[in-house]
Amino acid sequence: MGTLVGHVLPGLGFFLIGLWHLYNHIKLYSLRPKAYVALSWFPTLKHRHLELKVILGGSLIFIVAELFIGPAKHQPFDLDGTIPTNHLHNFEHAMIALTFFVYASLALCFDF
Repeated sequence: MGTLVGHVLPGLGFFLIGLWHLYNHIKLYSLRPKAYVALSWFPTLKHRHLELKVILGGSLIFIVAELFIGPAKHQPFDLDGTIPTNHLHNFEHAMIALTFFVYASLALCFDF
């Protein structure tokens, strides 16, 4: 099924951000049904970029955990610079997290 670090914790993060988006979409639609526009991220009242910073932090922690933490993961590359075959799934997970990191960082840049 998957490990706690590799599947359950990121899944919980996706679930919580999804609930946050669902709440905000329902709220926006109920306030203005005719002029409803779906946003890609939602600012909070006290801290405008909290959602994006949570995505940045979570993605960065996940990338570090996948590539450098755990048994035999302290050296993600072989001596010749190639990726060992037993670490390909770690790099796959890290690249998925990298896409979320790039999304959140670009959303922050475009908002400024």
